[in-house]
Order: sequence, then C-alpha cells, then structure tokens
Amino acid sequence: MTRRQLSLVAEATTPGAAGAERMVDLVGRVLAFQPLGVETIETKRGPAEALFVYVIEPAPDTEAGYVDHGEQPIFWSMVRAQLADRTSDETPWVVGRIEKLSQAYALRAVSPDEHAAAIHAIKAWALVMAEAQESAAQAGDEPF
Repeated sequence: MTRRQLSLVAEATTPGAAGAERMVDLVGRVLAFQPLGVETIETKRGPAEALFVYVIEPAPDTEAGYVDHGEQPIFWSMVRAQLADRTSDETPWVVGRIEKLSQAYALRAVSPDEHAAAIHAIKAWALVMAEAQESAAQAGDEPF
C-alpha cells in the first residue's frame, strides 16, 4: 500500500466473490475508502477485476474512533467507477455509504455530520499508521 499524505477527502455523490461478502456486510454503513489499485483475481465464477480499497469506518464510541476494515476488494462496477471518478492524488479518500439499488450497488452521499465523523476517523487512523511506521523504522524493520 502506498502511503499518501491526507490532504482532502472527497464526498460521494449520488450516481446518475471472495471478499465481496465482506463488503456486503458493510453495505449501509458510513465508510471511508482509499483506492489502492485494480487487480484481476480468481473467484468462484472465474477471473474478475476488483478495485482494492482501504476501508475505515467511523466509530466515535470506540477508543480508537474508527474500525479498520483493512484492504477489501470491490467488484461492483458502479461503485468502482464512482471511486475512480472521485479520487486523485489531492483527494485520496472518498466518504460515502454503499447502498443496493435494485440489481446494482452504488455509493451514496452522507450527511455533513457523518462526513465530519469520517474525516476524524481517517485522521485518527493516519496518526496510528504514522506512529507504527516510525516505530518500525526505529526498530530497523521495513516500512509497510
């Protein structure tokens, strides 16, 4: 995973296999996504293209302030297109809620309060990651 400095967070906009079950469990929740890259992976139905994202869920009632869902593959084409459209080097994160629309899944906008909670969660996560990288560097371990 490439570390990028958090500068801006994009907000989701309402749109004109293995691991997918995990994302299905997160449908309807406020999430922050950082796209990492596209890979073709083998699924039960054969090879499929997936966008791998890092996923953070705001959890203000927890000590950390977030739940780290780690790297997750996203197979849903509409969500993949929305994430690709909303991210850049300047805005590496997208905040939104995945919802099922009839046959497809889409990324939907969240309320201003939910967006603020997600930004706080991303900042808390980034601080923990920076501290972990510094500790690894001091111990002579390779950075992750």
